[in-house]
Amino acid sequence: VICTAAWEAWRGAVSVGDVVLLATLAEKAFISCFTLSRILERIADSREPVERLRAFLAEVPSVTDPSRPVPAQLSGGIAFDRVTFGYGNGSAALTDISFAVAPGETIAFAGPSGGGKSTIVKLLFRHYDPTNGRVLLGVHDARTLARAEFRQQLGYVPQEGQLFNGTVAENIRLGKPDATDDEVRAAARVAGAETFVAGLPLGHSTVIGEQGVKLSGGQRQRLCIARAVVGNPKVLVFDEATSSLDAESERIIQEALERLRGTTTIILIAHRLSTIRHADRILVVEDGRIVEEGSHAELLRQNGLYQRLVELSVS
Repeated sequence: VICTAAWEAWRGAVSVGDVVLLATLAEKAFISCFTLSRILERIADSREPVERLRAFLAEVPSVTDPSRPVPAQLSGGIAFDRVTFGYGNGSAALTDISFAVAPGETIAFAGPSGGGKSTIVKLLFRHYDPTNGRVLLGVHDARTLARAEFRQQLGYVPQEGQLFNGTVAENIRLGKPDATDDEVRAAARVAGAETFVAGLPLGHSTVIGEQGVKLSGGQRQRLCIARAVVGNPKVLVFDEATSSLDAESERIIQEALERLRGTTTIILIAHRLSTIRHADRILVVEDGRIVEEGSHAELLRQNGLYQRLVELSVS
């Protein structure tokens, strides 16, 4: 088209300005066609995720709230009463599990990967219901409570906590949106975060970047702990919360655990046995069963699985 227009301009049939206008319009048409092709390509690529989302939204949840839930006033006491559970693949993830945790007690679950430790946490938060048996929160079966209500009284610290591109205070307040400034600072002190936060340019008003990119791994984890404790939970779960930390960061978090002991029921899930050795009780889980129970010293004297795990961690 451009060549033809140039030929016509040379012949004097059209002006040079007409050729420039035609070239400009041709360029815009090409860009529009290219953009349209990219949009159509993206629409095609998004079809499968959209279908998966529609299928997910159409699913009927397997766990639902009762029509008349019991008011959830948790004491911090927990019990698993002969709990059996499987994920539907034919094998049981937990088999006839029974244990009780007193309010304010610190207990830990240890054992090989895939033994059932994380499944216990999922049942505690009622992401699933047991196939048989009961999960008791205080004196109430978890199935008689509204999930949103009782989960507000549980705190959870994962291995890799999610932080957002906001201020320190905003990230802590995700655990309790109406927390006062004093409550935010108190939570930071309990988590061992107040010292490093005070050293930030704007303190609690410092923006930490997406995923807390401006902080170290230990600092990010301490903010996650502060977020979990700001709402004064009755039960606090640490799920592999120190597995990726250096020794100094782990020590600071251990000190935070000591400050919480006795006031909050603490549940520790860990492969790193240095994290759990000071727990009041350690329950060793293997193949979906509790195979040993006792303090760190008592389990070492049993010369069983726990002792072998300790020897492996030392070596």
